[in-house]
This record gives sequence, C-alpha cells and structure tokens, in this order.
Amino acid sequence: MIEIGDVVIYANTGTKGIVKEIKEKDGVRWALLDNELYYVMDMLKQADIKETVEENDISISEIKAKLDDEKKIDLSKISDEFCGGGG
Repeated sequence: MIEIGDVVIYANTGTKGIVKEIKEKDGVRWALLDNELYYVMDMLKQADIKETVEENDISISEIKAKLDDEKKIDLSKISDEFCGGGG
C-alpha cells in the first residue's frame, strides 16, 4: 500500500518521486509527487529506497528534509492588502 512519503516509480515512464498527497476522484486514486504532477496510483509501484538513493546520489535524511520543507508554509509574507472578506 502506497502512502504519503513513499518513494515510487511511475510504470509508464520510470519517473521516480516522493508521494506528497493522495486523493480520490470519481473512484480513481491519484498521488501527487514531488515533481508537482498527479499520477494514477494503479500505475505506481514502490521503489527500493536504497536503489533510488544510490542512483540519485541523495541520502535518506535529505529526502526526509525535503518532505519536511514541503510541509512548511511561511505566512509572514502574506500582506493584509491581499486578504478580502465577504459580507
């Protein structure tokens, strides 16, 4: 079972990525990868993390740090002038 944070391979192209989000629409499950593209989950398979790390010359801690960075949102840069209210 593929979950958020898993390293996966898209069967059609061999594209590898980290699952950032999973959603379902009209009975089809989709996974958002770290390349910001959605893939049908039936076409994804879990990658061997060791093989992926060696191939891309990236450490597991770097992968985890990248995921953590994706979760952080800096709200301090949002100006009040862009916020509108209804009513």
